[in-house]
Amino acid sequence: MSSGLIISFFSASGGAGKTVTALHSAKLLHLSGKKVLYMSLDSSPVPISAAQNRYWPKFFFEITSDDLILDPADPVYQELSDTYIFSGDGRLGGLPVLLPSEEELLHWHDCIRDLNDEDVARLFSFARSKYDYVVIDIDSNLAPSTFGALTESDMIFWLLCPDYATLAKAATIYYAHFSHDKSPVPRLKECLDSIRFICNRSVFLDERVSPDNQEKWKQTYIRMFSEEIPGKIARNEYQNDLTIHGFLPYISRWKDVMSFDEWFATKDPQFQFMIDLFTKHVQTILRENGVLA
Repeated sequence: MSSGLIISFFSASGGAGKTVTALHSAKLLHLSGKKVLYMSLDSSPVPISAAQNRYWPKFFFEITSDDLILDPADPVYQELSDTYIFSGDGRLGGLPVLLPSEEELLHWHDCIRDLNDEDVARLFSFARSKYDYVVIDIDSNLAPSTFGALTESDMIFWLLCPDYATLAKAATIYYAHFSHDKSPVPRLKECLDSIRFICNRSVFLDERVSPDNQEKWKQTYIRMFSEEIPGKIARNEYQNDLTIHGFLPYISRWKDVMSFDEWFATKDPQFQFMIDLFTKHVQTILRENGVLA
């Protein structure tokens, strides 16, 4: 039985591209030949379109029970795997996903809202037992399930947007909850070495912008996040350990898409070029952080 790695995607602000980045990452790992599960812990996730008839309160009750045996031969374990994990969606290349359908969203929302950190630990143990990698899309709300997911993760990609307000909010939450000795959730300090800040929606990552100018823009945002903002909000009280570990391009057309499919493929050549560019940058980030060979 495998003991998979938990790779989580988190953002302190909505609209940072957490879900699409997590899905592209999971698909890349899946296509590399690894056993991968994409799991959403977002209380309002992007649902799968295929109609299902699953009762999520039963799943979360069984999965968080002390009596669950992590053994493929156990009938309850097998039922949970076969009934609730959905595979075969062509858009994701057959990637297994733990997601509700559109008809199941209300039950899902209630279940995620009620999870505590111990429940999340048991849920992750179930996923680790079956997969090499478990890619988690974590809720942006600072709820108990969010704290539990963060502390159980082997690596956390924290998505940012390249604007002062979003960067300042991320830095404030980082200092208040992760690196402060008086953090309301002290165990979050265990996550510090696992966090990688990724700046998404970077409009300068464009073939029309020269490599030198791209590098100048990168250094501008790194300096803002690692020096200017900490100097104002933390007043140099804490160790200056913030930096940006990677950048992803801005795909403006994604805000207008009408279907899940267009996150991955489209008949428009120019749009497809941008999607492929985004995928290439995600692949680079995964490789640079030792997630993808």
